[in-house]
Amino acid sequence: MADPPPTTFAPGSVKPAAGLADVSLVSRLTRLNLWVLSMTLVLCFGLIATSSWLASRERQARAAELGAEQLVNSLAPMLVFDDRNALQADLLAFSRRIDLVEVQVLGAPMCCAGWEVTSLH
Repeated sequence: MADPPPTTFAPGSVKPAAGLADVSLVSRLTRLNLWVLSMTLVLCFGLIATSSWLASRERQARAAELGAEQLVNSLAPMLVFDDRNALQADLLAFSRRIDLVEVQVLGAPMCCAGWEVTSLH
């Protein structure tokens, strides 16, 4: 068997694949670079937005717990001494918070005081 003759290519005789004929390597790499950069930007934005949302939700939950503890500590003596007028006055003062929707103070044997928001802002 005879070896096939060596193949030599003349400059310009090698053509790229049909779909990539019009696109240069620089433009393909630039397009790939922009795609990776935009995906990284979208991913970072999503992660920052999610972490900010989770942190603010945690802060709001903690603030609600602290407000409830403060209200319980201030209402306990009024319940012990059965002072309904002071209880209503304290609830009225506490109701000025913008994040409050409803408060009910339950004593024996029924609800002894309450406050509910009339319209949400």
